Amino acid sequence: LSEAAAEAVALDAALFARILTGGDDYELLFTAPQAMRPHILSAARELSVPAALIGSARSGEGVLLRDKDGAILDLGDTGGWVHG
Repeated sequence: LSEAAAEAVALDAALFARILTGGDDYELLFTAPQAMRPHILSAARELSVPAALIGSARSGEGVLLRDKDGAILDLGDTGGWVHG
């Protein structure tokens, strides 16, 4: 979370789900084979582009969110965007 978002959640924990699922905050997101991770991170450093590993893709359906300690997060029905 950004510093501002973290401060807002510290004041009202109920904002956490809204911060994760709402708004128009655009970032480039892609998948790549795990063996490419060092090459991608190296290229990002060379280009001064921030990059972060945020998860993994597996077969199946749905999205599973975990907190920083690995516990599964249940955000309930937040009304976030549904891709048709």
